[in-house]
Amino acid sequence: MADGSKLDVGAIRELLAAHVEMRSDGQIRGYGKRARDVAKEYVREQRELGTRLVTIARALGVKSSTVMKWTREMEGPGRPIGSRQSATSGRPSQFVPVSVAASLSPPKRMYTLVSPTGWRLEGLDDEGVRALLGQPR
Repeated sequence: MADGSKLDVGAIRELLAAHVEMRSDGQIRGYGKRARDVAKEYVREQRELGTRLVTIARALGVKSSTVMKWTREMEGPGRPIGSRQSATSGRPSQFVPVSVAASLSPPKRMYTLVSPTGWRLEGLDDEGVRALLGQPR
């Protein structure tokens, strides 16, 4: 349960394996209702934590398309699991809110002096330019 889940992913994997429904050609047809319901709860929890579908699928030992199908089934007509609503359109947004810390002091302007013959003097701040030009502060 190192993934932040309250559910034991190992137990869910075992439950899915015990309730797998096979097709006649040997392909997986689906999983029993109880196993699916437990797995869906894990998917819901992980999506709300922001976990990617492929990561969830890998943890459960199923195809990512199966997790996508379960997610669509859980979404219904409402808002997608683990998504946020756009403030302007009301539609689900794939963007995640971020905050930017304010700078304590404005960045210093830096200058580069290039001579006619090509030599460069880089990293001059206001004080350095004044000193180079012989101007007082």
